Amino acid sequence: KISGTASNDDVKSNSKFTVSFEGVPFKGSYWIIALDAAYRYAAVTDQGGGSLYILSKTPKLAKALYDEAVALAARQVDASGLVVTKHNKCVYPK
Repeated sequence: KISGTASNDDVKSNSKFTVSFEGVPFKGSYWIIALDAAYRYAAVTDQGGGSLYILSKTPKLAKALYDEAVALAARQVDASGLVVTKHNKCVYPK
């Protein structure tokens, strides 16, 4: 479990935030560069485009949606080093 806060840095687009997490001594940027119309995924990077995360509201994202998210993100950042994180022993709330 982790707790944090975010401040909106671009109220026009609602896609650029500064985030801070408890116990982390620095703030980070959180830029949404792709968002599914039904909010099933978001592709997120940092201000410099040096990171890429494909986030999902579900433990497993359908391959077609994942591929779509990566393709959209790859238009803006390098997605060639993207690695899928395994969540084999995670417990998800119902």
